[in-house]
Amino acid sequence: MFSRESENLGRAPGQLYTLDMVSLSSHSPIIVCTKSFGAGDGISIRRARPLTNRVTEDNCIRDFAQVSVPRTAIWPSWHAHEFHEILLVRNGQTTHWDKNGERLLRRGDFAFIPPRASHSLRYDYDVTYSDVYLLPQWLMADLKLLWHEKGLVRHLLSHTLFEPEHAGVLVLRLTDKEVERCETEIEDMNQEYRERKHPNLAMLMGCFMKMLSIMNQAYLRDHVSADLSICGRIWKAVQLIEEAIEAGEELSLEKLAREAAMSRRNFTRGFRRVTGRSAAQYYRLRRFRLAQSLLMDTDRSVSEIALDLGFYGPAHFTKQFKEFAGVTPSDYRVRQAHLLENSSP
Repeated sequence: MFSRESENLGRAPGQLYTLDMVSLSSHSPIIVCTKSFGAGDGISIRRARPLTNRVTEDNCIRDFAQVSVPRTAIWPSWHAHEFHEILLVRNGQTTHWDKNGERLLRRGDFAFIPPRASHSLRYDYDVTYSDVYLLPQWLMADLKLLWHEKGLVRHLLSHTLFEPEHAGVLVLRLTDKEVERCETEIEDMNQEYRERKHPNLAMLMGCFMKMLSIMNQAYLRDHVSADLSICGRIWKAVQLIEEAIEAGEELSLEKLAREAAMSRRNFTRGFRRVTGRSAAQYYRLRRFRLAQSLLMDTDRSVSEIALDLGFYGPAHFTKQFKEFAGVTPSDYRVRQAHLLENSSP
């Protein structure tokens, strides 16, 4: 039987935490935040970068060192993110809710919260935990190399690529030794942010990959028979779509089915079963994700990006991008540049 908070399951995600709220950008693709709820009514939060000052009644993300809130409050309320969140409980315990119900998290529990997964936490006990916020596009840099890794790598990449609409939260249990090793990597990332205006991304990636390797051991212990498997034919189609987008080519369902050695009908069913979308929907999603990355990471003009990605022209690209992201490509780029400027210490 679930508690009253569980009655919210299946509802709208509530507060949506965007990339700019936590200062995620291509120059700061990973953010670490450690939060401690003491024996009194206070919260102590330590992070390497100040959070942006965007405060609402249910959104306590702001610049602060000490904030007083009721000890039994849900903080924050039901919410979702545009980014990956990895939560490690380091001391104490806390209660977590998602679409699967209520779960008590204790020291050594790691929660993987994918983008758009609605969830909530209650702080009824003294607890210290670290949050790792991760830019989804950052995981895609070495896609072809990483995908063949078993276990947690595939889990993270599948949520980044396919963006399932009703994703749940994955919880793993680490040993005390594994927790200590992850804490070392978290502190090394914190130090890198403290000492550099622009952190060394290779160093951050190295720390995160070591954490991922440690956590993958726990994943394989608990999910030996449940490892994510994707039909090699469908994965080949996913790769072809990525290549077509980068080359600015139109999607050809016939070519995809032919390369997968499947009939068009069987390919269409298989692709939707694996990705949750039709090939056309997936192509559109991935093309806009690449457009966002190019707007964030390059100085190429909107016109150049539009033509390189196979749009009919800048006007067509702008119209389609605004329908997808809610802002024009130019406004999106300005917002990301503003975020980068404000995220510097």
